[in-house]
Amino acid sequence: MILKNKIQKPIDNDIHLKYRCPKCGQDHWLSYKEASTKNFKTVCYCGNVFKVKRIAGFKLKFHKPEIKTKTNTTDVSDTVQKSISEELLTKAITTLTNYGFTKSEASDIIKKSYEKNQVDDLTILVKQTLESLRN
Repeated sequence: MILKNKIQKPIDNDIHLKYRCPKCGQDHWLSYKEASTKNFKTVCYCGNVFKVKRIAGFKLKFHKPEIKTKTNTTDVSDTVQKSISEELLTKAITTLTNYGFTKSEASDIIKKSYEKNQVDDLTILVKQTLESLRN
């Protein structure tokens, strides 16, 4: 059975720990079970016998996945956005108030529309603002 969009957690583990011989410096890999055994001793190739510090346990922590959302707006840090000129804003507000919008409603939707697509033509700005209301 195939599960889509589900992040799988491990079903088993295989933990090994590396120890170094204090006499010759040779590395030795021990399993978790060996390292957690009381008074476990390792015999090195050089003949040295050494005990390893006993491991009490391991904690397995999972990171919360990052949720990424798709947006149509660009990041302000990536592009320098210019603000709408007062003259253009005033003309656009006047146009939209003739269609029944209040000044504050008109101002808000014009600014939002301008942020998405910065145009300096009154006709195009009013058209794109009205189209954004339809969407």
